[in-house]
Amino acid sequence: MGFSAGISALWLHACIFQKNQRAVMVSHEDKATVRLLERVRYYIETCEIPIRTKKNSESEISFPDTNSTFWIGTAGTRAFGRGDDITHLHLSELCFYPDMSIVTGVKEAMRNNGLVVRETTANGAGTDSHRLWLRSIEGKNNIKPHFFGWFEDEEYCSADQSAFELTPDETELKKALNLSWGQLRWRRKKIEDMDDPEKFPQEYPSSWEEAFLTSGQMVFKWQDIKRQEAGISPLKWHGDIINNGGQISIQPNKQGNFSVWRTMRSKA
Repeated sequence: MGFSAGISALWLHACIFQKNQRAVMVSHEDKATVRLLERVRYYIETCEIPIRTKKNSESEISFPDTNSTFWIGTAGTRAFGRGDDITHLHLSELCFYPDMSIVTGVKEAMRNNGLVVRETTANGAGTDSHRLWLRSIEGKNNIKPHFFGWFEDEEYCSADQSAFELTPDETELKKALNLSWGQLRWRRKKIEDMDDPEKFPQEYPSSWEEAFLTSGQMVFKWQDIKRQEAGISPLKWHGDIINNGGQISIQPNKQGNFSVWRTMRSKA
């Protein structure tokens, strides 16, 4: 949907209109990182308002009028420290980073009230990035989560809006996602054109659960995992087990480490 393009435009706007800004974009591989900065250079070269730059290297652009800097880095190769004083940070394709250490280290380089955007496609469940997403969903960190499904992109819609006979799966999707006939027709045509139709949920997920379950190198089929998840009992109790000097007590706590899904009475 062009999120990277939009974010780079916002970061560039900050650099040319605000004093002493430090905007950074980090991607998972060198080629992808270079493409991010090439887009910024395109914005500068085609802007109707002349934009003065001083340093314009393969990894950095500086703006003398505002004393601001825009630079790029690749996960695993760029070390961040307190001296970087970052105001705007874009972590692109976070789920594909070789490790999450850059996310921990970059906190030391951010100014107070700095802006951080983590943008990525899913890459398997059970990973560090998946656990980070789950903590965000549960409100256990200060990250505000957003998911954007394929049906939110206006381009994924057929011009033919006439009704046709739906399969049970399509009927359920139409009701759950409020899909138009054009969206359903586009989806059916896309699945028919794919070499492996079962990979449609991986490439075009409808929910964040589906995105993580269908991506990456999963041991079990995502359909089987989804079926097992549907049978999970609802969480009954959440809290902490406290040791009070030899006496154990249990205290309710929504963010505690002890969870109970089911309790059973023992037979006499």
